[in-house]
Amino acid sequence: MMFKRTLRVLITMILTLALTTGLVLAMTEDANAATVSMKTIPSTSAKADSRVVNAFVELGFSVKYNKNLGYAGVFSVADHVIYLKSKNKTHALHEMGHFVSRLQNGADETSEFVKIYKSEKKKYNGTQKSYITKNSKEYFAQSFAEYTQNPSKLQKSRPKTYKYVKAQVDTIEQQDVDNMYSAYGWAW
Repeated sequence: MMFKRTLRVLITMILTLALTTGLVLAMTEDANAATVSMKTIPSTSAKADSRVVNAFVELGFSVKYNKNLGYAGVFSVADHVIYLKSKNKTHALHEMGHFVSRLQNGADETSEFVKIYKSEKKKYNGTQKSYITKNSKEYFAQSFAEYTQNPSKLQKSRPKTYKYVKAQVDTIEQQDVDNMYSAYGWAW
């Protein structure tokens, strides 16, 4: 158990170095068509905040593809996986938004966020509006994807949502990772 945690910390350090030198997570299938690997992609491509990526890696999560998946994506704490039906950055970031909420102790269900969701969900004008705005969890996840891909657009169209998502990302720290690891120890 200690070895696995030490290995995760080492991988996190390597990933942080890679992110700060222009490498970002890119969704590319390996020979088994089941993992996400590192690849240089243009700096204009959307990438998750390094704190989010570091927590994701340290906690041992991965991304796997399943063309038979009933949804575009699924986040599973028990499996430590984001399952994706296809290589789609927005879907990957949406599922990463569910991870961020879980990491931040249910950020998508707080009374503060539910109020924001109720006041700004009508302003959402992206795809799959009925699905994205059906509850605060899906709204948060999609808002995280938008925050990652085009923060200024989110800030302009839904400023309260932007501010809340930004605060969740900006306050990620090692204690959050440790808390999630402790809370879901049964899954590790």
